[in-house]
Amino acid sequence: MKERHEIRRQSEPPVPVGPKIIKTVADTQGRSTAPYLREMPSLRVHRCRYVTAQSVSDGTDGVLSILTKGREIPFHILRVYYISGFNTAASVRGKHAHRSLEQVLFCVSGMFTLHLDDGIRQQTISLTAGPTGVWLGPALWHTMECFSKDCVIIILASAPYDERDYIRDYDEFRNYANDCPVR
Repeated sequence: MKERHEIRRQSEPPVPVGPKIIKTVADTQGRSTAPYLREMPSLRVHRCRYVTAQSVSDGTDGVLSILTKGREIPFHILRVYYISGFNTAASVRGKHAHRSLEQVLFCVSGMFTLHLDDGIRQQTISLTAGPTGVWLGPALWHTMECFSKDCVIIILASAPYDERDYIRDYDEFRNYANDCPVR
């Protein structure tokens, strides 16, 4: 029996020596410096920044993306949810801000457009599947649209759902954002 096992193992494809760590560091502007990542525009809007997962490549076995509280994620994660199933190009998500909730958005499949507004500055960026997401702090109006049909967005949140934390009226948001300290 032992000999049969050894013969089978010899016929398997060679195993790589070990996983390759893909360094994903960001420069002072929040842009990724990893060579395989596409260049992201600098974020001009306050209360948000790029977050890049540590990635480990196992060759033909794929890439493992790792997010750790205190390293890539700046808060204790109390809720995780995802958005998918976009059947029409007219889909729009978000259109609100939060009073205290922090979130990190990652596009894990497909692509979408993210509009950000801190009450003074606005910016639109495209997120595509990959290890770079966006941290959304409190008092940041965000709207998501232009989803590809295969788009899947995963969101890590600092608190359970609480409707009282949502600001759904844009004028109320502008007043609230003006009173918030910039982070």
